Amino acid sequence: LGDASSKIRTQVVRTVLRSGTARRIHSPVPCAAQALVMAQIGNHDWPEEWPSLFDNLLACVRLTDAKLLHGALRCLSFFAPYISTDHIQMATERLSPELLRLFTSTTHSSRCVQCESGSRALYMSRRF
Repeated sequence: LGDASSKIRTQVVRTVLRSGTARRIHSPVPCAAQALVMAQIGNHDWPEEWPSLFDNLLACVRLTDAKLLHGALRCLSFFAPYISTDHIQMATERLSPELLRLFTSTTHSSRCVQCESGSRALYMSRRF
């Protein structure tokens, strides 16, 4: 079962991150549903069975690809309520600098992308 679970987690991550970059998906509903599935799996498997989940999402938040960034923030926003009190301090300490960077960043190519990133970062900061 462990190997099957690992394959499912890997496929979920690929699907969620790729859906954020697929041009044919114009509605946020499929992306949100996929992010919710990822959060539900994370709720059961993180950190014991899926220790790389938070690090993988955090790595996407650090990227300059806006769609991957927004997909990771969406996943984190659904995942945040499931983070236990044992792990919330670590998650907050590691995610807060990235959210602050999104608020103050001037590196995004368009003002619209920066504004959307800031909005998602603000939403995430309220979840933690």
